[in-house]
Amino acid sequence: MSTNRQGIAVHTTCLSETIGDDLPQIFDKAKKENKVPEGKFLLGAPTPSYVGSHVTGFANMVKAMAALAKRSQRRNGKVNILPGWVEPADMAEIKRIASLIGTPITMYPDTSGVLNGPLTGDYAMFPRCRRRYQRYHRQR
Repeated sequence: MSTNRQGIAVHTTCLSETIGDDLPQIFDKAKKENKVPEGKFLLGAPTPSYVGSHVTGFANMVKAMAALAKRSQRRNGKVNILPGWVEPADMAEIKRIASLIGTPITMYPDTSGVLNGPLTGDYAMFPRCRRRYQRYHRQR
């Protein structure tokens, strides 16, 4: 398993939102003080539990991830699908249906095959991933 993650995601909590933590300012300071490892990037989103629900937090983080994408005039012939808050098995089914009708897709985020893995009895900090960040974004 690769532990060479490129992004560091920061989710806020009720307390950090209540006291007014400023993620962009915290990120800038961390970069200036060389606390962000070389080749890594930070992304964050407000996810306090007193605003909406877990679905709201998920949507906020997906929006933050999508904001990292760069515009391009290049077309890849695929349909982009942002599935929203669905189970990994639902994402797998969407991909299966797309393949049945011959439509190439990019699903973002895609937790199928990652968050629906078996319980092996062995602890792993990160689930085994099939997707690579480069498929979705170019280095900033």
